[in-house]
Amino acid sequence: MEPKIVMGTSHPRKSDLVHHLIFTFWGSVSLFTFLFLASCPHSVSSHGRLIEPPSRSSMWRYGFNTTANYNDHELYCGGFARQHQKNRGKCGVCGDPFDGPKPNEAGGPYAQGIIVRKYRTNSIIRLKVELTANHKGYFEFRLCPNNNPKKVVSQKCLDNYLLQQSNSEGPRYYPSEGTKVFESRFLLPKGLTCTQCVLQWRYVAANSWGGPCADGSPEGIGCGPQEEFRACSDVAVYDDKGYASAEEPEFTEDKLESQPPTPKSNTTQHPAEYPTDQDTQSSGQVWPFILAFILILFFTAVASFVLWWFYRGEIILFLRETRRKFNPKWGRDSQNISNYGGDPHMTYPTSTFNSSSTTSGPVPPPRNKKHNSSTHHDMTPHRHHHHPDIYGGQRQHKIITPDLISQPLQVTINGLPA
Repeated sequence: MEPKIVMGTSHPRKSDLVHHLIFTFWGSVSLFTFLFLASCPHSVSSHGRLIEPPSRSSMWRYGFNTTANYNDHELYCGGFARQHQKNRGKCGVCGDPFDGPKPNEAGGPYAQGIIVRKYRTNSIIRLKVELTANHKGYFEFRLCPNNNPKKVVSQKCLDNYLLQQSNSEGPRYYPSEGTKVFESRFLLPKGLTCTQCVLQWRYVAANSWGGPCADGSPEGIGCGPQEEFRACSDVAVYDDKGYASAEEPEFTEDKLESQPPTPKSNTTQHPAEYPTDQDTQSSGQVWPFILAFILILFFTAVASFVLWWFYRGEIILFLRETRRKFNPKWGRDSQNISNYGGDPHMTYPTSTFNSSSTTSGPVPPPRNKKHNSSTHHDMTPHRHHHHPDIYGGQRQHKIITPDLISQPLQVTINGLPA
């Protein structure tokens, strides 16, 4: 009769289960991190500068002996979070953070009152903007007859003279795709003349998710508050006779309600005293990464505790197997300790275990020819760690073994010694 073969389901070893749990745990942590960072609201920073007429921060690129600003393409009001969350949408008139130093305004290292262009009244002027990262949006240009290079221009004065395109398409110029120089033509306000006008460029990007939208949608790309860039140029406008009005407008500078007025100083400020735009970048754009890191640490600690609580034995076995793979000598020493009969938790000198003991197995105790009867009272073998002679060279207590018990101490015949 042929034996029946019963097909059964093989159960996985506990070590394999622990391997699977560990890999699954770290895979879940990685996936959670990726999804969290991907879901965080963020915007890709665009970059641009006003090059015609050259802005205060870009004059050094076009032959003017002024302080160089190598971040002249990053005048974005301190960043999206700083402008719209901290400063309630307010920005410096020339792109500086509203609540920080303003090196591009009067008194700053880049605002020296140098007239870069002179125009004729009622004419069409050519304006150029260079975008190094294009995220759509639109440009607007404003002009204020400030007539005092030492006076900070007011946004209210700029808003009073919003320039219109010469092609009758309104005040907003929408750049096409690509990173290049965009040229547009605008009309100067009728009858306006000035010895020092401030021309403001305002670029509102359309690369952030927000809402509501102009078409009635609750939210979408380019809706709601967006990242902004600004820059200022100093120009002059004369009439046909070369006359320009020097009258200063009656507009006051905007102030932040919660910010105390900045005390005036008679000393000249050095450009190094002003932080760069990267230094003044809002920390609000970093908090999602900090929160993600804290959550990862928390879930890692909780998951590690749960794994250790339910699978501590399997984890210890897994760690021992892993250590044995990378350190074979550790595995041989553990085997030698077990063969010798010692406690695996004790520390043994490496000289006790040599290469011969690994292959030859346990060494039997020596057979003694002479025995003392005083050793009969102790029939229990002592643990090896009670006998320092094994390792320290001291005197060893004799151990009673079965071969010693089988040897009689004295042979008698009918009660008489043999």
